[in-house]
Amino acid sequence: MTRHSNAPNLPSPPSHAQFLAIPLEAIDPNPRQPRLTVEPRELAELAASILHGGLDYPIKVRPHAELKDRFQVSDGERRLRAYRLNREAHPEDGRWQAIPAVVSETSDAEMGLIAFRTAFQRSSYGAVGIAKQLKALIEQDGLDREAVARSIGKSVDFVNRKMALLHRMPEALLEAVESSRISEGHALSLKGIPEAALRERLLKGCMRGNWSRQDLRERIAMLDMVAANPYLTEDERKEYDGQVFRGQITKAELEADLEAIRQDETGSTWGAMEPIYQRLNASQRRDLVQFLWENAPKELRIQTAIHLDALRRRKSP
Repeated sequence: MTRHSNAPNLPSPPSHAQFLAIPLEAIDPNPRQPRLTVEPRELAELAASILHGGLDYPIKVRPHAELKDRFQVSDGERRLRAYRLNREAHPEDGRWQAIPAVVSETSDAEMGLIAFRTAFQRSSYGAVGIAKQLKALIEQDGLDREAVARSIGKSVDFVNRKMALLHRMPEALLEAVESSRISEGHALSLKGIPEAALRERLLKGCMRGNWSRQDLRERIAMLDMVAANPYLTEDERKEYDGQVFRGQITKAELEADLEAIRQDETGSTWGAMEPIYQRLNASQRRDLVQFLWENAPKELRIQTAIHLDALRRRKSP
C-alpha cells in the first residue's frame, strides 16, 4: 500500500483516517453488503466514466479484523468493481492496479448500516430485502430504529411497517413479494387469513388475476360475509365463494342476496309478523314489540315502528 499523494481532486479524509492507494487484490467485499449483483451494463458505464474522467470520490475501507494487510470495503463496492473491470481491459496501465481509499476503523454495525444505506438509496433490492436488512441492523447489531430511519431519510413508522413484513409471515407470501408477483401490501392483507388453504387460494387469485390490494380486501370481506351467514347451504356457500373469486358479484349484490336469504329463512319482515301480531291480545302485543325492538335486525325494527304507527293512526278518530 502507498499513501495516495497524487490525487488533488479527491477530498481529504477525516483526521482519524488514512488516505492510501490500496492494491485491488488486497480488498475484500463488505460482508454485510446486500447488493450482491451489479448489472453488467451499469458497471461498464461506471468503468468508462472512471476511465475517462477519473475517480470523483475514494472508496472507504476498514482493516480486515482477521487478515493482515487486507481490507474490507465499507462504501464503494461498485467503484471497486469498475476499477477491476478497467484493469482487465488495460492490464498494462498502472492506474488500475490500486485504488484510492480512505481507511478507518468501522464496526460491524456501521458496516451493515453503510451497506444498507447505499443499497437502499440505489433501490437495489425489494421490500423483503429491506425488511431483512432492517431486522439485522436492529435486532442483531442493536441499532436504534430512529437512528436507522434517519440514516435513510425515512420515518420510524416506515421502519416498523417494513419489519412487520417478516413477523410471522408465511414463507410463500415472502417468496411472492420477493419475486415481485405481489406487493408487500397484498402480503400484509393475506397474512391475516388464518386458514392456509384459503390464504393460498387468495394468493393464487392475486397473481393470476392481477388484483389490486383493494380488490383483495373486498374479496376477503365478501368471503367473510359468506362464511358468517348461517342460512346458506354448503352448495350455496361454494357457489358464492366461486362468484367472489371470479369477480362475478359485487359486494352490494352479495349483501342484498344474503339479506334476502335471511329474510326468507326467518320470515323477518313485517308482512310475515303482522298476522301473528293481529291474533295477540294487548299484553302479548307489547311483549312481542319489546322482543322485536331488543332482538330484531334494524330493518325489521324500523318496519315495526312504521306499521304500528300506521295502525294507531287508523284507530284514532
